[in-house]
Amino acid sequence: MTQTLGNTLTVPGQPFPKARPRFNRKQGRVYTPADSLLAEDLMASVMNLSLAPLGGEDVLLDVHFAFETRKSGDLDNCLKLVMDALQKARVIDNDRQVRQVRVACSDVAKGDAFTRVTLHVLIA
Repeated sequence: MTQTLGNTLTVPGQPFPKARPRFNRKQGRVYTPADSLLAEDLMASVMNLSLAPLGGEDVLLDVHFAFETRKSGDLDNCLKLVMDALQKARVIDNDRQVRQVRVACSDVAKGDAFTRVTLHVLIA
């Protein structure tokens, strides 16, 4: 059984996939590319203003990605960015709280792209 919390958050713009980590051979360290960090920070900022913190509750994450083009990022990488942004915004404490995921995607006209996120608390 689930309970929906608050309003659904819709972020306009083309969904952005989180890039895989890169390795800097000179410094010997792993890093996330700057464009992925920026997209994650922007998503987290919007979430921070719109979604109430859930603490340690287990959740079902319902996400709809509307893409302007089929040459978009992988669905799983777009989902990873949303999950990391939820944690960065402190809506959830850890992405392990996401116990179920429902993902949909669609193609839309140019200028109509969006990412819609709804969180449902799982009730035992």
